[in-house]
Amino acid sequence: MKWIVKGGAWFLGLLTVFASLIAPSASIASEPGFIMAKGEPVTIQAADRILRGRTAPKKGVAKRALGFGAPLTLSTTSTGCASSLTLPTEIITLAASLKCDPDLIFEYVYNNIEYEPMFGSNKGPLGTLLDQRGSDADQASLVAALLSASGFSSGQISYRYGYLRLTGTQISSWLGVKNDGNAIVNVFNDGGIPTTNKILNGDGTLNTLDVAHVWLMVQISGTSYAFDPSFKQHSTTNGIASLSSALGYSQSQFLSDAGGTIDSVSIRDINRATVRGDLVGYANNLISYIKANNPAATVNDIVGGKVVMPLTGSPLRNTTVPNLSP
Repeated sequence: MKWIVKGGAWFLGLLTVFASLIAPSASIASEPGFIMAKGEPVTIQAADRILRGRTAPKKGVAKRALGFGAPLTLSTTSTGCASSLTLPTEIITLAASLKCDPDLIFEYVYNNIEYEPMFGSNKGPLGTLLDQRGSDADQASLVAALLSASGFSSGQISYRYGYLRLTGTQISSWLGVKNDGNAIVNVFNDGGIPTTNKILNGDGTLNTLDVAHVWLMVQISGTSYAFDPSFKQHSTTNGIASLSSALGYSQSQFLSDAGGTIDSVSIRDINRATVRGDLVGYANNLISYIKANNPAATVNDIVGGKVVMPLTGSPLRNTTVPNLSP
């Protein structure tokens, strides 16, 4: 709690901003309705009565809405697309939506699944899809599952494990972090990922590093191609240069307003009213700042962040993995 008061108040203020933005307005009617074709407001109860009047069941026939056909089902045999019936529905449906095209499948995982620097498979294909993030092995297994759902046989898909030799600039962009050689190596070590051949520059930045990695080899029309969906580059934003100024936040003033007693592990007897008042003030200040400077700002524009740089030049058909360590 001590850390939150001393160093994280600006973030609590930010949370208050979003709470205020999504809070329901007092002017919203307690009973929402919808608009019919003629523009007349109709309550949910009235609409329900109308629909029930139109869907009176015939004698001996179960009640159903007239004019609606049979439930839609995903064909798994008529086109040869999404032919697997043993994989999760989410995997089969996504494969079908990507036309069971290996290049579209690779592009989807590359562009939409964030990389987590952890060793081995941790979530599996479905968990990786639902979380929208996973390790190199997780992302490779997701691509493999989507290809299997698309009709590729196990003989056409194989996993590969080896080392990539990457520059500090490449790894910095891959992880979306500052190029600090020792810090980057610690990130991989903390995730259990083997590294070797570390070379640092004189200023402490990373020159090159060999990183253990997993990818796929996929046989398409008799040729094997390397699909490496997890090695991707990011664009980063730094956020507002001085967020504390935009919030009107002063650590000394905030601590003074909070009062209470602080020890090494906790804080107690704070003045709740003044703390809440300060947080509301910070939120209002930030809202005013955003309206005045960038009304279309995203969270990344405010606090900083990273996004995957979309794949270009697809289909990307490499017979070997680029940057493979010798």
